[in-house]
Amino acid sequence: QLRFPGHTHTHTQDPPLSPAIPSFRFELKITRKDHIHALVAWFDCSFECCHRPIMFTTGPFGKYTHWKQTVFYLEDEIAANPGETLEGIMAVRKSKKNPRDLDIKLRYRFDGKEVPKGGVDRTQYFRLR
Repeated sequence: QLRFPGHTHTHTQDPPLSPAIPSFRFELKITRKDHIHALVAWFDCSFECCHRPIMFTTGPFGKYTHWKQTVFYLEDEIAANPGETLEGIMAVRKSKKNPRDLDIKLRYRFDGKEVPKGGVDRTQYFRLR
């Protein structure tokens, strides 16, 4: 089984896989019976060393900015039920082909009552432009 020892929060910053590759672990608690097709990511930004601190979010519930959310479509369609957990780790680095792109490695694990024995354990790769 894939477990992340000591992990208690939904989004936490963990030590990077290597100094050049930041990574973070996540744990998403399922709150309703539904299907998981994708994960959505966004960022929050704060500038606190100014005479007047500024903070904004690119999240779906924040004020509009020209930045959008990013959708990571999963290879698996996961049937999920309340109380189950999708967990994983995401690593991000600058692309070697184009320094303005990001290469993203996503590994996720789900072991719910409606998935085959052994659950889902998959690694996917994405390029963010």
